[in-house]
Amino acid sequence: MKTSHSINQENPIGMIGASPAFLEHVRLLSKISASKASIVIFGETGSGKEMAARAIHHLGNNGNIPFVSMNCGTISEEKLANYLFDKPKNAALFLDEIEALSTKGQISLLRYLQDQQSPDLPKSETIRIIAATSADLLKLVEAGTFRPDLLFRLQTFSVEIPPLRERHGDAELLAKHFIKQYSAKYDKPILSLHPDTLRYLSRHNWPGNIRELANFIHREFLIADGPTLRAGLPANQMNRRKGEDRRAGESYTGHDFNEAKAKAIENFEKSFLSRLLSGTHGNVTLAAKKAGKERRALGKLIKKHGIDKRKYADSPQQNT
Repeated sequence: MKTSHSINQENPIGMIGASPAFLEHVRLLSKISASKASIVIFGETGSGKEMAARAIHHLGNNGNIPFVSMNCGTISEEKLANYLFDKPKNAALFLDEIEALSTKGQISLLRYLQDQQSPDLPKSETIRIIAATSADLLKLVEAGTFRPDLLFRLQTFSVEIPPLRERHGDAELLAKHFIKQYSAKYDKPILSLHPDTLRYLSRHNWPGNIRELANFIHREFLIADGPTLRAGLPANQMNRRKGEDRRAGESYTGHDFNEAKAKAIENFEKSFLSRLLSGTHGNVTLAAKKAGKERRALGKLIKKHGIDKRKYADSPQQNT
């Protein structure tokens, strides 16, 4: 498949983009799709890990083979074991948030992957494991919460999904795609993008990646007046925000090195914890696993900064 011609707009694998980072990513997916080897997909929350897994499945001409998705943060150990060992099957199993898999679940998955090495196993009885995570699994191995032998078995191939902020120009293509989707869903005319919106799309950092962009366009589409979607910050407000950011950096003026460092660390910790808890809906146990820290230590850090985990309980689920 020639990605330069078939991936820059809507396409059979459902992925959209034209940036060099995106096209290189799809080229790699295409190369590894033919194999049955296990894969770990790394990427930030909302960057499209499940979409990448489905693309691998589709590109491998597996249309007649089931694609099953499970979230390791919610699935029971028994359900996973039953699926793996209940009866022979040919399928692709997507395990999202693999870092949240329990100790018993890790043992079951490791046992299955070891059994797959048997030369007597028919190809028609193979489950291809595609795992995904936004965590640093090596750090979790060092912390003793993730089995190193399982990581080595899983990581025959590894894929790193580029975050949206590194996919220059793709936010506009994705925004237009989402507008078409919402136009069809709500039976409303397709809206064009106002220059202020285009400016905002290109300058915003998109920490929530594609899911953040989809939610942003969804909201603005529903409240838009007229034929144009005008959202984000107008140019004068964007300039004002730049000035505010600059003044925030200047706020360290007058502090000695240690004071400035302590203030910067405090700001980082608050920001990091807020995003972490938002991504886990206030679940401290899962947040600790994602951060590679002990739950007790993370709990102390949350308490230190006076963060109320309950306010994140209803935060919207982000695209994996």
